[in-house]
Amino acid sequence: MRHLVPLSALGILALLLAYSRRPSIPAGDPLPGPAPAAGLSVSVPLRSGPTMVAPRVLPIGPDHPPRLRPGADLQWQRPIMETEFARFRDWTDRYRAAPPEQQRLLEAEGIQLATDRRSELAELIRSQPERALDLAVPWGVRRTLPALVQDLLEERVDGRGELAVLAAVPLPGQAMETPTSWRTATLGDKTYMAHVYGRRLDDPTRDDVPLHGLALEGHLAVEENPLRVLEVDEAHEAALAQGDALCGVGGWPAASFGNPVAVDDGGPGPRLLCSPAHA
Repeated sequence: MRHLVPLSALGILALLLAYSRRPSIPAGDPLPGPAPAAGLSVSVPLRSGPTMVAPRVLPIGPDHPPRLRPGADLQWQRPIMETEFARFRDWTDRYRAAPPEQQRLLEAEGIQLATDRRSELAELIRSQPERALDLAVPWGVRRTLPALVQDLLEERVDGRGELAVLAAVPLPGQAMETPTSWRTATLGDKTYMAHVYGRRLDDPTRDDVPLHGLALEGHLAVEENPLRVLEVDEAHEAALAQGDALCGVGGWPAASFGNPVAVDDGGPGPRLLCSPAHA
């Protein structure tokens, strides 16, 4: 039988001395760790200043899928197979690269392409909400487009509200003419028909939860995650507005490791984190 022996004061002092003599990581050196797996990995270099324990960042690859959807600006750079969406993105590239006098000549084409894209997106939100979210127009792009084109784009929804699961049963002897179950999302005074995927499929009715998505014609594609990663342009504005903000998880300055991440958790403003690992 084993006996538990309490540590003496001398033993505790010896343990504290041994802990304090552990080698620290020099400022500017990469963190030690296993070789990254196949796929994209994230390195977190330490900056000058006091030694800090950096958050562990796992490689992103087949064995470590990302927990959050990348910002819309990164998604925008990926190949697009859907014709109407690809044509509209190509037009935005041409429009933004053109001088002002040529931009005016391109507006009519942009309105037509945005109209075609809108029709396809309305269907995609209902049938494939996850893919609809992949194809969102980034905030940094849409604000450079003509007002008449912007009016045809989807609405970005961020906030907290109720995601409700509703059901109906037919009267005896009658067939159902509508779906037997559906979801709604209510944020403030707006209620949408909600379309979900992933972890949201198993959620019951919940109130006061973070909701992010794309809305069009009263329908909302709901992001499965409670956080939305902001685009670079959005994150830059958030960092300027918040100044020397502290990481919402670690408690130290968000810029400590050189790659701060800004996320929207449905609250009144973005949160800055010191690393993708804390998202």
